[in-house]
Amino acid sequence: MRVLLFIFMVFGSVSIGHTQDVELDTALRKNESVYEFYMPYFGAESDVDMNYQYKLEEMALWLQRDTTIHLHIRGHVCCGEGWRLSRLRAHRVYRFLLDKGAPPERLSYKGYSNSCPKRWPERTEEDENLNRRVDFVIRKLR
Repeated sequence: MRVLLFIFMVFGSVSIGHTQDVELDTALRKNESVYEFYMPYFGAESDVDMNYQYKLEEMALWLQRDTTIHLHIRGHVCCGEGWRLSRLRAHRVYRFLLDKGAPPERLSYKGYSNSCPKRWPERTEEDENLNRRVDFVIRKLR
């Protein structure tokens, strides 16, 4: 099974060796496994920032066109356990994608609290910002 990982990061950059400014369709055509852009969450916020909605709209269109993909949305937090908040972040992105026409049978979401940190231990505000995120795991169905 082929797995592609989409990461919505907070402020900081993860050095993965892929171009960060590449468009979604281009990244997938080139078989890039990681696509990043920054979507900040401040503190206990869970709303989808309007400055980043266009990228989610692109993803919804892509899911409408490519019926071989399943998208799993993962919500994360920093600074200790936050199951409710991480689930709420993932759910808000899920609802946004549904509202933009993404097929519900190919979407799922889950909150992961602080169980998958990008940086640990969190010693700085930047570390916390990197851990406050929503990311996506994409699986080919066929």
